[in-house]
Amino acid sequence: MSGASRGLASWVAWASILVGMYAGILSAQEASVGALRRWDSKLLPNAIWVHPSVMSGGLPAGKPAFEELVQLGIKTVISVDGIKPDVQNAEAVGLRYVHLPHGYDGISENRLLQIAKAVRDLPGPAYIHCHHGRHRSPAAAAAVCISLGRIDRSLGLETLRVAGTNPGFRGLVQTVERASLVPSTRLDELQIDWVAVSEVPPIVDAMVEMDSIFDRLKEHQKREWPGSLAETAADVLMLKEHYMELHRSESEKKQDPGFLELLEQGRMLSEHLEAKLSHDRVPFSPDGSAHLDSIMKLLSNNCSQCHRQYRDNR
Repeated sequence: MSGASRGLASWVAWASILVGMYAGILSAQEASVGALRRWDSKLLPNAIWVHPSVMSGGLPAGKPAFEELVQLGIKTVISVDGIKPDVQNAEAVGLRYVHLPHGYDGISENRLLQIAKAVRDLPGPAYIHCHHGRHRSPAAAAAVCISLGRIDRSLGLETLRVAGTNPGFRGLVQTVERASLVPSTRLDELQIDWVAVSEVPPIVDAMVEMDSIFDRLKEHQKREWPGSLAETAADVLMLKEHYMELHRSESEKKQDPGFLELLEQGRMLSEHLEAKLSHDRVPFSPDGSAHLDSIMKLLSNNCSQCHRQYRDNR
C-alpha cells in the first residue's frame, strides 16, 4: 500500500471513530432530554417523569390513583407535602409510603439528603408528590436527581419550568440551582427511621385543607357559580370555619398581629361570600356573579399575602 493510501485509510479510521464518539454524545443528550416527559393522567396531577427512576406529581387522590402508580411500576411513594398521607390506600395496592415534608421556602440540606437516600435505597421507581405537583415536589425530584448524579442542573431547572413552578418561590428554585452530586458515603452514613406519617404542626394541616377548599371554589367560579349551590355553600362554610378556628388557636399562641389580622380579614370575606350566596340563591344575575367574583378576588389576594409573608417562610 502506498504512503498516500495508508494516510487515507488512517484518516478514514479516525473519522469513523470521531463520528461514533459524536453519535454517542448526541445519543446521551437525547436520552437526557427524553427522560423529562409529562405523563397525561386524570388521577395524578401534573405528573412528570424527571428520570426513569423518579416521577414528580400531585396528590394521588383515592385508590384508583395508587393503582395507576402500580401500573406505572412505581414502588415507593414519597410525600413532601404537609397533609397526612393516604397510607391505607397506598398499602392496599402494595406501595410503600414515606413522609418527608418540606416548605415553600426551600429544602434544607438534611431533608434533601433524606429524600435522596429514600430514592436511592428504597424500592423504585419513586413517585415524589406534594399537593398540586407544581412547586415542592418538582423541586425535590429535580434536586434529588442532581444529587444522585441522574440528571444535570440544566435539566433540573427545566423540570421546574415544565412543572410550572412559580419562580417567586425563590427558595425552591435556589435548592435546584445549588444542588450538586452527593458522595455516596454521606448517604451511607445517614441513619433514618422511615415513617409513613410525620408529625406536622396543626396549622400546616389547616392551610393545606384551606388551599383545597379554595381550589374547589375556583372551580365553582369557572362554572359561573350556579352549578351545585349546596356544594358551593358547604365549601364556603368550611373555609369560614377554618379561618375562625385558626384565628382562635393562633391568638392563644400570641402569633404575629399581622398574621392574625390576615386571618380575620379572610374570615370576614368568607362570611361575606356565604351571605351573598345565601341571599342570591338561584337564578344568579350577572350582577350577582360579578359581586361573587369580586369577593373571590379579595380572598385570593388575602391568601397570596398570607402565603408570601408567613406560610412560604415557614
